[in-house]
Amino acid sequence: MHKIKKNKKIKKEIAKERVKRLLLMANMFHLSNPVLSKRYCRLAEKIRLSVNLRLTKDEKVQYCKKCFTYWVPGKTVKVRVNHANRRVVYKCLLCGHERSFGY
Repeated sequence: MHKIKKNKKIKKEIAKERVKRLLLMANMFHLSNPVLSKRYCRLAEKIRLSVNLRLTKDEKVQYCKKCFTYWVPGKTVKVRVNHANRRVVYKCLLCGHERSFGY
């Protein structure tokens, strides 16, 4: 039983590294090849879900969870601050999906 827990930890660590690398590559290719960037974001989400990995706050706001577009403020995402509810609202300009985070 102890070996099984160790294997799960190793799988999560490997998955965390892969997700970071895929999001970094999506960042590199978002201007030159947006289709490839979407593919990297979709792969990162698939890996994340397969091992039940939680993303950091910085990683959560890097791509749209609906259309997997890499977010670039002003080009692919509109960022608004809602002071009344103390929220930062991200709206994807391609699919219209909104995500909000508290501050």
